[in-house]
Amino acid sequence: MMTKQADSADIEFTFNDFRYTGQLWGKQHGLPVIALHGWLDNSASFDVLAPQLTDVHLLAPDLAGHGHSDRYQGLSDYPVWSEVMAIFEMADHMGWQEFALIGHSRGAMMSLLAASVFPERISHLVLVDALGPYPVAAEQLPKRMQESVAEMKRRLRRKLSCYKTYDAAINARLQSEFGQLMKPTAERLATRGLSKLPQGYHWHGDGKLWAPSMAALTEAQVSACIDSVSAKVLLVLATAGLKDKCKINVGEEEFTKLLSDSQINTDYAVQFRQLLNKGAVCKEFDDGHYLHMESSAEAIAVEVQNFLFS
Repeated sequence: MMTKQADSADIEFTFNDFRYTGQLWGKQHGLPVIALHGWLDNSASFDVLAPQLTDVHLLAPDLAGHGHSDRYQGLSDYPVWSEVMAIFEMADHMGWQEFALIGHSRGAMMSLLAASVFPERISHLVLVDALGPYPVAAEQLPKRMQESVAEMKRRLRRKLSCYKTYDAAINARLQSEFGQLMKPTAERLATRGLSKLPQGYHWHGDGKLWAPSMAALTEAQVSACIDSVSAKVLLVLATAGLKDKCKINVGEEEFTKLLSDSQINTDYAVQFRQLLNKGAVCKEFDDGHYLHMESSAEAIAVEVQNFLFS
């Protein structure tokens, strides 16, 4: 079994009786950084990257419903904007007026929203294999809400899912909706995401996370958020990740064709162009969705280090 990095310290925050846990790397006077993990992951998502960054003070929380943090109670769902306030509450608790944000996957979407709300407080924004939230057309909102209610009901009635052995639980985690994980990656996430119960091993993230949120942002709203960002932006993309699935990094002629193809989701292509037009720097790595934890981690650390101190 994998153990957590020895050079991180555990940290807790409580806001209005809601408890967040997380990990802290670096020295108190380093560059303040908050790192946000992806969907169904936890702060161990940064166990590889964080120790390779120097002169930073990096906080990686377990987001609500993940890791060791509390879950939203009752029937509350998990919209991507739900923890924007928590991000700034954590920063205030740390005494950080200005700080950098690093986000992976859902954490990247959350980071972009946070950077748009108080742009003057975010110095650098690093988006790892994601951009902004997936937009939903206004006329699709009733259908979205219907799907959310149906999936939430299903998840609340579902029996606890357990695996007889640790290896079986790890093997199950290797198959991700966004591509296959390497075994060491799954083992790292297990240090904060897997519980041993009398009936077996259980990935203990809140089951409600599987349900789409009741509401979502429209394309115009996401575009307005991107426009509001004033931080320096670094896009870290995987060739077998977002770039491959959403066809975002293409030439001008192909981009024009994509926009006219009703069979292809072009939302991320539009966001990508908007960020580039704002001066975002894009770096690509021959890797999958968990590139910051796997074979490209060292090279990504170099890029992020240089970017944060540029």
